[in-house]
Amino acid sequence: MNPKHTWAWAAIAAGLFVFIFFFERALRPPAPGPAPLLSNFKAAAVTSVSVQPSGRPAIRAERTNGSWLITKPRVFSALAAPIEALLTNLEQVLPRHITAGELQARARSEEEFGVDNPQTLLVLYQGNDLKQVKFGARTAPGDQVFVQVVGQEGIYIVDAELLKLLPAAAGEWRDPALIDLNHLACDRLTVSNAFGAIEFSPDFTNGGWRMNRPLPTRADSERLTVALGKLQALRVAQFVTDDPRADLEPFGLQPPAFEVGFRSGTNVTALLHFGKNPTNSAAQVFARRDSSVVLVPDVAVAAWREPLKYFRDRWLTSLPAEFSEVEVRGPEPFTLQRAGTNAWRLAGEKFSANPALVDRFLGQLAALEIIDFFKDAATDAEFGSCGLTSPVYRVMFKNPAANGTTNIVLQDISFGATRGETNYARRADENSVFALRRADVQQLPAGGWHFREPRVWDFAAADLMRLTVRTNGQTREFVRSGTNSWALGAGSQGVIETEPIEEIARQFSQLNATAWAARGAGANDARFGFTTNSLALTLELKSGPKLELQFGAESPAKYPYARVTLDGEPWAFEFSRALYQFMASYLVIAPTKP
Repeated sequence: MNPKHTWAWAAIAAGLFVFIFFFERALRPPAPGPAPLLSNFKAAAVTSVSVQPSGRPAIRAERTNGSWLITKPRVFSALAAPIEALLTNLEQVLPRHITAGELQARARSEEEFGVDNPQTLLVLYQGNDLKQVKFGARTAPGDQVFVQVVGQEGIYIVDAELLKLLPAAAGEWRDPALIDLNHLACDRLTVSNAFGAIEFSPDFTNGGWRMNRPLPTRADSERLTVALGKLQALRVAQFVTDDPRADLEPFGLQPPAFEVGFRSGTNVTALLHFGKNPTNSAAQVFARRDSSVVLVPDVAVAAWREPLKYFRDRWLTSLPAEFSEVEVRGPEPFTLQRAGTNAWRLAGEKFSANPALVDRFLGQLAALEIIDFFKDAATDAEFGSCGLTSPVYRVMFKNPAANGTTNIVLQDISFGATRGETNYARRADENSVFALRRADVQQLPAGGWHFREPRVWDFAAADLMRLTVRTNGQTREFVRSGTNSWALGAGSQGVIETEPIEEIARQFSQLNATAWAARGAGANDARFGFTTNSLALTLELKSGPKLELQFGAESPAKYPYARVTLDGEPWAFEFSRALYQFMASYLVIAPTKP
């Protein structure tokens, strides 16, 4: 035989073998795998789940509008997660099947596998399709359990972990949230505790809350919001009883120690009662909603025990959302007028207002905290005795009226007498006298000069031709002799160091005030310590003008005071401590401290 033909036939035979092998494999049906426990079962289609533990009340949950509700033994909101976990596992579980044929040899198979009297009966409704699953005894090792599906032949063996998804009591599926405020109609909030009854209502105009009784006033919206947020986030630690006939006295709920109610119109939409702490845990407190008694964390509800003043707005003012003018009447009256998004001007002044200083002033007003509600429903005589009939300081926020010729007062705040470390104040829209910290009120600016831009002057350092220093009757001059070159003037003594003098010239050329202290006659006040022997500087520029600067005592903040003439009047301000020390070290023969 021709060897070439032999190899050809061998190749053809091999090809046919490969073709037949793979073709037959493709046509051969796959070996049957384990079938699902429940035929035609879809977890997402289940509308009702009922669990009947042996010897215990049945638990039933129904799917309504995409959420779960426990309807048996009583109606409760349900947690979706554990119910969905059970259904998903039932859909996915692939059990081992003991067929009907295999059971024929066992005369009492249902009793043997424990499904004649199951430990748990599970009933599922998928629309009109009813499925019943009996959970029987565990296998000998205990890691699996025998299961019977009513209407399906045989017995199944599944992982015993599935039993952990079956609740023994409704509380395991029950939503632990005490209340859901997001879906609760409420136009009034009531609190009753040992200090009395309080009612609040939403302030739809300004946002937040207002107090209606025992007196109409502003409520501390921040504290109420936090307290309500804690209620919303609160989770039940233990469901104690749902018996409507239960004796409430052992829980401190007859009568309750305090309660929180939510009302809409004439309807009570939710009422929460709180009692005492259990003897074994001061961190928890008994609570009741409807007929359910539960234990909840005490810290989550502690705010509702507080007295009336806790719920009152402790801030003297909140800034109006929009205002165009702030008028201040005091020893030195001034008016701030908005000149742009972040720009202000001072009415009647040649200088503009520094936006950062205006923001600081507004922040100081917003941060004025009421430390005592001194008098509610005060009479004219009581306002007078607190210095509020003729206030020493008054702030008014205004906006132009529609006619454009007058202004509307949005807020009117008055500050009166000082007694000890407190200062009395009032709002024009309330008949109460408030006590503030004296130190907080003293920080408010005395006059419009406070808002002046901090720049004292601005010139090119190279234009400074002569520096004259006077202190304690002695004079010393520094004269520019060239670029970056200085010499002592006639009659001046000592050693000169050029580089420090040039640096002083540079820093003085763009001089800023740390803070303005006074203007006009007020700048000559003795507290600033300006005397004939005080350290003084004269700066002579190339263009001819002379700039005068005098130093005085230290401010309470430990800055040296300085005085300068601007716009034809004296101004006192706090000077940079570092620059003063640097300047005194190189310009003064015997350094002088202010």
